[in-house]
Amino acid sequence: MSDSAQYTVKGKDLNGIRNTTLNLFNSGWTQPTPEEVRELIVLLGQKIGADKLTGSQIANLVGLKDSRNVRKWTAPAGSSNYAKIPYAVWRLMLSYAGIVDTDLLSAIKDKAA
Repeated sequence: MSDSAQYTVKGKDLNGIRNTTLNLFNSGWTQPTPEEVRELIVLLGQKIGADKLTGSQIANLVGLKDSRNVRKWTAPAGSSNYAKIPYAVWRLMLSYAGIVDTDLLSAIKDKAA
């Protein structure tokens, strides 16, 4: 995946989400900011015709029992409540939004060749 690639979801420009946050973990992935996590939550909501998904909806989507972690991922960086979103959760949310390819086995196979 190129850092200079442009990504869109249903005509929505992803300028608020840096391309390096879309990379595979060992291929130059950059930790998303809380703002980027919030933008992805909006994009997920728009995919189903809502303004955004709620913290509880995101928690259910990614297999968490409640929305506490979602609130931590969207808290201001540097605050006592802030926590980095795990790569696997970020990647899963990107997949649900249709932003990244879900066929990672092909990407791994291509790299091994």
